[in-house]
Amino acid sequence: MRQISDRISVDEKPGRTSIVIFGKVARWKESLLLFWILAWSFSGTVFLYYFFADTPQKYSVLLFILLVFWAFFEIRALKVFFWRRSGFEHIVISDERIIISNKLLGRGKERKFNVDEIEGISERKVSNKNFFAFLDQSFWMSGGEQLHFRTNKRDVIFGKQINQKEQQSLILILKGSIKKEKSRMRKVIRKESKSE
Repeated sequence: MRQISDRISVDEKPGRTSIVIFGKVARWKESLLLFWILAWSFSGTVFLYYFFADTPQKYSVLLFILLVFWAFFEIRALKVFFWRRSGFEHIVISDERIIISNKLLGRGKERKFNVDEIEGISERKVSNKNFFAFLDQSFWMSGGEQLHFRTNKRDVIFGKQINQKEQQSLILILKGSIKKEKSRMRKVIRKESKSE
């Protein structure tokens, strides 16, 4: 196993390449995120208190809307915090497939693609002037995918918040691993056709 950076490790074995992109950030950023969650949780407690207190009906409706808004962002912030603590993106190239999954607390949904159908792994072009693209790269978000490829006429994005140097290294590793996997598949097919 080798490290590309402090966030990315690569394990290459014959017939299998495994890449792990950790969601971790600097300790001070993680502490700032925790402080924000604690402050947000305190404000939610205050909203709940007034919602269940003897509040006039017209204010109860507003407080309910506010609590829905608060709960949405509380859940999102907790998810990002746990992603930064122990989440990671896992990319595996093996058995004629590339499998991409986002693991949080040991669980995550896998996306599987046939290596024959993958077209051009490259950097994702995102405008520097786009506010939402800037926001997506911030440490309080868990998005910001920087790489993509096409398969079956749709774009697949991955590589959360990796920098330029990491992008270049991952593209080379992924292209090389896919090329090796396609070559291995052709050898297996030739071997099977000769045995028939």
